[in-house]
Amino acid sequence: MVRRWRWTLAIGMLSAWVGCSGSSKQNGAPPANNAGAGNLAGNAGVANVAGTAPVTGGTTSEGGEAGGLGDGGSSGGKAGRAGASTGGSGVGGIGGVAGIGGISGGGMGGIGGMGATAGGGGEPGPPPVPPTWSCLASLFADGVCHCGCSVVDFDCEDATAGACESCPSTSCTPGACDGVKFEDNAVCEGAPLRWICEAGHYDDGVCDCGCGYWDPDCAADEIGACERCDSPGSCSRHPCPANIDPVNIAYCTGVVVPEAWRCSVLQYDDKESCDCGCGAPDLDCPTNEIEECDDCRGCGSDYCPTNIDPNEPTRCLPPPEGWICNVERFGDRTCDCGCGVRDFDCIGFEGYCDCPLEGCTMGDCARLDPMDDTQCGP
Repeated sequence: MVRRWRWTLAIGMLSAWVGCSGSSKQNGAPPANNAGAGNLAGNAGVANVAGTAPVTGGTTSEGGEAGGLGDGGSSGGKAGRAGASTGGSGVGGIGGVAGIGGISGGGMGGIGGMGATAGGGGEPGPPPVPPTWSCLASLFADGVCHCGCSVVDFDCEDATAGACESCPSTSCTPGACDGVKFEDNAVCEGAPLRWICEAGHYDDGVCDCGCGYWDPDCAADEIGACERCDSPGSCSRHPCPANIDPVNIAYCTGVVVPEAWRCSVLQYDDKESCDCGCGAPDLDCPTNEIEECDDCRGCGSDYCPTNIDPNEPTRCLPPPEGWICNVERFGDRTCDCGCGVRDFDCIGFEGYCDCPLEGCTMGDCARLDPMDDTQCGP
């Protein structure tokens, strides 16, 4: 009896000592305390009690349940349950560490779920302006269905004329929308009022440029999209790219007279005649063929193709045999005398000579033969 009492007393004192440590309870203890608010629950206390470890930032997650009494310290505690979370799934707790000396360790607390709520997606922005939109860019997808702009507006309920709310001044039918096609409100039934080319070339499947208005057949507002630049009535009379404005292919650039042009600047691209023998092609000439020449005064004659080089109509015929002055002086629109043969620039300018140094006059027209200004006197 004495020994049993002493042994019981020893066990009681040992239990009391362990209990005073605040680190364990006997087998069959209730579930461990809830972990404090935080992303991770605290580790459970040694010997069957889940400890409490407050941390910050997440929702409360429950600590692991106490493990069973171990045999020789081999039994670990159970994994803790996942804590509640907002915006994400909780993650289960990690299993308890085995007890020491036959007393099982408590399980580690469960890991709380992710605390943050996912942000909402942004509002979608307006669609980009199509490259073939021919009206002002600000009118596309502005809340109003604009028609006659070469592309069906994003704001239109459908592509029919009945959906139209506005036909701006830059459309193919400014002001009134009665000109748009019933089944395709992006284009007009006929050529727009500002269309200066042949009417049948509008929306015919070929991209016409220089016609005063955007052709819906063009894939983009760039010269590379142009397929026909010399349609009858176009501001250009040459095959593409000609003098089409690279910024707006419905128009041509301003007239820039080439440096090689040696006729009157008023003759260049005057929309009246194809001038030949002027050192550079005239934009009034549909082709660079001698048959196109209308005016040949560049080579001293009002009648074509007199004195025009048939192989290159921008030049004059080479000097005839016997010409002793520089080649470039022949047909340079200056009457050169004393050069051995008649300069055709002298036709109508007799008595008004220029006497080149390389000619027989050596720059002094007084040496000319009064009866033949191609030669010098005795």
